[in-house]
Amino acid sequence: KSVQICDSFTERDFRIKTIHQENAGPISARCKGFEMAKGTYLLSLDADDRLAQNALGRIDAVLSQTEIDILVFGYRRIDIKGRYTKTEYCFKDIIYSKSQKKDLFLKLWEKNAFNLVWNKVFRRDFIHKNLRIPENLKNIRTGDDAIIVTQLLIQADKIRTVEDMLYEYRIVPDSITRKFDPKSGEDIIQYRSYMLDQIKKADLLCSEIETVFFQVTYRTISYVLWQCARSNNSRKEKISFLCNMSTQELYRESLSYAEKVKFSARKRFSMWLYNHEMFYNFIRIEKFQNYINHLICTVLCNYRRKNE
Repeated sequence: KSVQICDSFTERDFRIKTIHQENAGPISARCKGFEMAKGTYLLSLDADDRLAQNALGRIDAVLSQTEIDILVFGYRRIDIKGRYTKTEYCFKDIIYSKSQKKDLFLKLWEKNAFNLVWNKVFRRDFIHKNLRIPENLKNIRTGDDAIIVTQLLIQADKIRTVEDMLYEYRIVPDSITRKFDPKSGEDIIQYRSYMLDQIKKADLLCSEIETVFFQVTYRTISYVLWQCARSNNSRKEKISFLCNMSTQELYRESLSYAEKVKFSARKRFSMWLYNHEMFYNFIRIEKFQNYINHLICTVLCNYRRKNE
């Protein structure tokens, strides 16, 4: 019904345009929107999420103060019913010049906001001039935001962060980012290798950025390994995926930084099993943890229903 809903809004409001094209992945869809948009600045939302109240008014007020290439704002996480969780990320009001990129990059990674396209506003002519998606990355579905954002952050001359939390990121159990797809492993290796290559070419790779980059890489790959172990794929498919990921050069590099990644004792033990190629035990412990998580969720849901 999405097509009909979009078309109905187009009929009611001349400012809304619906673009019809074959499904070519998220990068193609977002870039097509960037191409067709007419505004001075461009803001891109994900389907599950929403803007905070008066967000556009606040963004407009900030952008009218001084011309910048990119505006970055904070965000909150909300649950499937739209209730705020305890997780929120905000910044200080700072304008970063090209010479301050390293400080900005470290701050974005600290706030889990480097890869995100939806908590940033981009000047339209800046995007048209600088955004070029390599052919071999156009079909990536996991990490598509990072491919767009990395090159734009590197090319920007002036970037501003503001204190306001203007975006609300919805945690949806069946979201595309939470389902296991064997191709996600290949996508992660590709997009993070691309990020590292772009940062090196821009001469921005200092020891601090290298450490944070590989810590995030290790955490990202660990997450997809847990998804694989807990999925309903066959054991043969799981073992094949786990074996392949363990041999990837980028993952092997990230192991040197694994000790500094903040994982619980259980997660550390799980990854110890994986890194020692005890794949069957790794799968068993993650399947058991998945069962425990579902059990806890069921108990909490029943408790909430009784008290509503």
